[in-house]
Amino acid sequence: MNNVNEAPPPRSALWTAYATGALANGMTDMFAVIVPLWAYSIGMPPTEIGLIVGARGILPLIFGIHMGALIDRLGSRQVLMTVALTASLVSLIYPLSPWFWMLFVLQMIVGLSTVTGFICGTAMVGQLARGDTQRFAHFTFFSRFGTFSGPILTGVLWDLAGPWGAFSFIAI
Repeated sequence: MNNVNEAPPPRSALWTAYATGALANGMTDMFAVIVPLWAYSIGMPPTEIGLIVGARGILPLIFGIHMGALIDRLGSRQVLMTVALTASLVSLIYPLSPWFWMLFVLQMIVGLSTVTGFICGTAMVGQLARGDTQRFAHFTFFSRFGTFSGPILTGVLWDLAGPWGAFSFIAI
C-alpha cells in the first residue's frame, strides 16, 4: 500500500503500463494464431510449423536476464519503445516471407521483442505501484485480456482481410 505522504502515480503512466501488458502478451498469442496459418497456407509441413512456432522462445531463453539488465540500465520506456517498434515492423515482413529459415528468424526476433515488452510493462507497474497489489492485479487483468482477445481478433481479421490484414493489425 502507498505511504500516506506519497503522491499517487500518474494515471496516464499506469494506463500505459496496463496497455503494455495487454499488447505484449496479446501479440504473443496473436502471432501464435497467424504464423501457423501463414506457414500452412504457403505449404509448410507440420514439423516445420512446430519449429517456427517454437523459435519465438529461443532468444528470450538466452537473453531474458540480459534484457532485464538492459531495462534497469536504460529504463522501461526506452527499451519498450524499441522492442514495440521492432515487433511492429517485423510483423509486416511475415507475408513477404515464404521460406522456413526466414520465418524462423522472424519468430526469434518477435519472441524477444514481445517478452521484453511484457517485462517492461511489469517493471513499469513495479515502479509505479510501490507495493500496491491492486495495481498489479489490474496489470494482470489487462495482460490476460490481451491473451484472450488478441487471437480472436487476428483470426477474424485473417478471415476478413487475409494475411496482410492480420499482420497489419499486429503492426498497428
